[in-house]
Amino acid sequence: AKRKVISEFLLDTQIGKKRLASMPDRVTNQIETDVGVVFRPSVVSCYEGGFGTLGDWWGNWFNFMFRDRLKMKGEEVLPAELLVPIQRAKYPALTEEEEPISIPLQAVYQAAFDAALVHIVNQAAPREWAQAKQRIVEARKGR
Repeated sequence: AKRKVISEFLLDTQIGKKRLASMPDRVTNQIETDVGVVFRPSVVSCYEGGFGTLGDWWGNWFNFMFRDRLKMKGEEVLPAELLVPIQRAKYPALTEEEEPISIPLQAVYQAAFDAALVHIVNQAAPREWAQAKQRIVEARKGR
C-alpha cells in the first residue's frame, strides 16, 4: 500500500509505540568496534560518506547492515545481527504476529525510516543538506 512519507509513516504513532524504527537505531546508529566507531549510513547519524542518489544511499546502507562485517571484541558481526527482539510484554502495541518477527521488521522499518529522510533532504536541499550535515559532524567531533 502506498503511504504518505511524513503524515502516514514518519508521524505514525503506532510505529513509535512498537519501537520498530527507534530500537534498531539505538543499536546501529553508532557502533563501537575494535578499530573505532562506525556509523549507519543515515541522515541522523554521524556517517560521513556521501549519499548521492537514493540508490547510492541504499547500496551503502544494505552493505553496512548485511554485508560488511565489523570486528567487535574479537568477533566478526553484521550490524543486523545486533538487533534484538522486541518484547510485547514491554511494548504492548506490538501485535502477537509482529513479536516473533520483530528483528526483520526492525530492519525493514529502519531502512524505510532512513530512506524517507534521505529522500526528504535530497528533495528539499540536495547539495546544502550534505554540507550542513558535514559541519554538524565536524562540530560533534570537537566536543
